[in-house]
Amino acid sequence: MVTSIEQSDAFGAILALQGEDYRSQNRPERPFGRCRSVGFGRGGAAPSKSLTGMAWHEAHAAVKSARTQVASKMEAVRDRAILDSRRSHETMKAHMHDIAQGARRSITDASAQSTALFREIAGQGPEKTLTRGFAVVQDAERTLITRLDQTHPGQSLEIQFRDGFVTSLVTSQ
Repeated sequence: MVTSIEQSDAFGAILALQGEDYRSQNRPERPFGRCRSVGFGRGGAAPSKSLTGMAWHEAHAAVKSARTQVASKMEAVRDRAILDSRRSHETMKAHMHDIAQGARRSITDASAQSTALFREIAGQGPEKTLTRGFAVVQDAERTLITRLDQTHPGQSLEIQFRDGFVTSLVTSQ
């Protein structure tokens, strides 16, 4: 048993060599033939060795050409994938740079705002309030008294002024 081209394909190769159109013989088109590991049919004679060799060389050349085309297209696909990957990497790098810049800007702005708030809070301390004529009133436990309903008759209060303290006794409400 030898591997060979099917008989109809061999006849098609003969017709092609004679310049006749293979498809005009009402045979299905088989561009590369179909190989099988069987004899040449029922009692059919084997094509000549030169015809088989010629068909093999043509098939081999067609396969080699197809491999070259596939390799070339695969390389183009690989190159495109590498290019797309590099572009994506560069785009991602640019976006990360923008995010980092935005984060730095936000931190700088937040730092400036917190410094301004600390200055404002420091400027509103009790000493500043006392210099404007206000007083700080506390009970004996040092709880700030800010409303009248926090006091009762007989309660001892400590009042802080700008220049010192006074203890007083609530006599009425």
